[in-house]
Amino acid sequence: MKIEQHGYLSPESLALRQRDGTPPWGVHVCEVDATEAVAMQTNSVFRTAWREAARLRREIEGNP
Repeated sequence: MKIEQHGYLSPESLALRQRDGTPPWGVHVCEVDATEAVAMQTNSVFRTAWREAARLRREIEGNP
């Protein structure tokens, strides 16, 4: 199953964030593509959240 990707904080991603309880500093799995470049430029809580969302996306999609 592929996870549809949405722009960071687009109406679609905001709805999914609210539905799934993603905190303001977090990254939802639907935002991984839109936030990768920014996440890789920093060593912060955001980058940690991005890595976890990317890991979860790979797991859901069945990619190692």
